Amino acid sequence: MCYRHIKQYGTPRHILTDNMSAVVSIKNGTKHKHSKIKQFEKDLGLNIRLCKPRSPETKGKDESANRFLAWLIPYDGEFEDESDLIEILNKINQKVNLENNQTTNIPPSVLVEKEKEYLNPLPNKVLLDSYVENVDIQTVPPTLLVTYKGNGYSVPPKLINKRVKLIPIDNKLYIYYNTDLIIIHELTNKKFNYDTKHYKEALGIRIKSEKYDIEKVSQENLELLNYIKGK
Repeated sequence: MCYRHIKQYGTPRHILTDNMSAVVSIKNGTKHKHSKIKQFEKDLGLNIRLCKPRSPETKGKDESANRFLAWLIPYDGEFEDESDLIEILNKINQKVNLENNQTTNIPPSVLVEKEKEYLNPLPNKVLLDSYVENVDIQTVPPTLLVTYKGNGYSVPPKLINKRVKLIPIDNKLYIYYNTDLIIIHELTNKKFNYDTKHYKEALGIRIKSEKYDIEKVSQENLELLNYIKGK
């Protein structure tokens, strides 16, 4: 099941894949999944199974998808750009899905409808899109501000020294810690974009004296930061 099908239908319990370099590295005969692949498994709640060498019962199934390349040969020279190629691939895909499979003698489109009953629910769409969109991973500094296009956006103090994901979509910045959505910031031209709760919580940790009004000090400091940006 490809990424597009995961987005459309749901998450399977496991995926079978070839031992491609994008998924694993092999050292001294031992295979190791890349850290991003492990995180992908964790985020989607699935297990990526690797084909065993010289095992046709799995290897053949995995590589059968390569026949798509052979099916494209008759169309050589009939497409000029990406949109033409996509249209041809869609036609081939539709035809293949309606034909009886040689092994099951059942059209793949019928089997997919049955398999959908066993798929797990999709994870958060923003998190799923983060694997194909522009994602930045940063360690949160003591200032609470992670940086996007030169401007800082705050996260809670508990995430200081933790690694978070920054996912810009449209005019918003989604910030995740693991699979948890921490906050959604509006993208602005301001140098400092503190959430009031984040700033007040951090200030309360630093200032223990009761003679200070944390609410008032927070408001004054944030107004000052906005003034500094304006200059």
